[in-house]
Amino acid sequence: MEKIVSRPTNESLGKPARTKRVPVMMTEDEYERIAAAAQAAGLGVSTFLRICALNAKPPST
Repeated sequence: MEKIVSRPTNESLGKPARTKRVPVMMTEDEYERIAAAAQAAGLGVSTFLRICALNAKPPST
């Protein structure tokens, strides 16, 4: 069976493949809020969370 891809892969764009997963548990309400924010930004949930995590500054200690 041939795999149908609706968007370019990272490899075809010359970027490293994403091979790691980070399972995160959350409530249904948390997920719905994140999914709504991702949709409002025109992003998928994974992309939205990745951008938020990598652009956030850690709290000062």
